[in-house]
Amino acid sequence: MLDAQPLHDAGREHSAGEGAPGAVTGVRAAFAGAGGTAAFVGTGLLTVGLGSAYAFNKTVLKDEAGLGDTERTSRKAGRVAGYAGGVVGSVGTLGVIGASGTVVGLSTAGVAAGVTAIGGVVGGGIVAGTVIVVLAPAAAATGAAYGLYRAVRYFMS
Repeated sequence: MLDAQPLHDAGREHSAGEGAPGAVTGVRAAFAGAGGTAAFVGTGLLTVGLGSAYAFNKTVLKDEAGLGDTERTSRKAGRVAGYAGGVVGSVGTLGVIGASGTVVGLSTAGVAAGVTAIGGVVGGGIVAGTVIVVLAPAAAATGAAYGLYRAVRYFMS
């Protein structure tokens, strides 16, 4: 008969930098528990989407006092659409990740399987999937921003 051995040293004291057995420290601690992987990945995607919208809005769709009313209104609409596109692109990408893999869901295994399946569409693997997943919210943000800017400008002129 085998004796059950604990996976950690129950009687040993741990230093402050070492952490207690089973403890999660650092950035992962903020996302530990149920849905931790989904929250971590979702936050990263949202950062990419909104960061891309911010950069696009501060450069291409920057508001300038010397512009006409039609141009300023068009740019303002584009800036709002950029942020909306960043959020929608991030949430949509997270949904596609969770539904794509052989392990459905947003657990660690589900995210890895989903990203790998997405990369497999272009003949790659998890690295290609990661590139696609990171670029999708950025493309949604800039596409929505520029698309609505052009549409408003077209219909107002």
